[in-house]
Amino acid sequence: MKVPEYSGRGRRDLKPKPSIAPVTVAQIANDAAIPWNKVVLGEGSKGPIISYEKCVRIVMCDDNTPGETVWLYIRRLEDGSCKFSFCNAPWGTPLHELRGAAIMRWPIEQCFEECKNELGLDHYEGRSWNAWYRHTLLIFVAQLFLTRLRLKYKKKHLS
Repeated sequence: MKVPEYSGRGRRDLKPKPSIAPVTVAQIANDAAIPWNKVVLGEGSKGPIISYEKCVRIVMCDDNTPGETVWLYIRRLEDGSCKFSFCNAPWGTPLHELRGAAIMRWPIEQCFEECKNELGLDHYEGRSWNAWYRHTLLIFVAQLFLTRLRLKYKKKHLS
């Protein structure tokens, strides 16, 4: 990184610029030098859920200015679409932990959707932080109660 030389016109550029041009996530995903790893994420209703993933350490770049070093986790689904996420976990973090964090998005979205539809998370009409906090806390306690009941009285499959 270095500050570009002054061209003689306009304002001097004081921000250091990277010596290597930034690349997009799509370019990293299509890079044949980084192999795709085949992973079985779990067992679904139609069989195993298979995914392909790449995980590399990158330097974030904002406005051509290098930022922090993070993990880039790219997952290619069976239909060919790619999803990616960034993680600021330390260098020695095992891949299975990064994968676990990346695939938790769907269950968390389902949790919030259930809270909105069934328990009234989206019906808050207070005006203070304390009221919002209490409303949200009560909703989450109610959801925990319902989840524990659901697990307790779940029909057991006989093998």
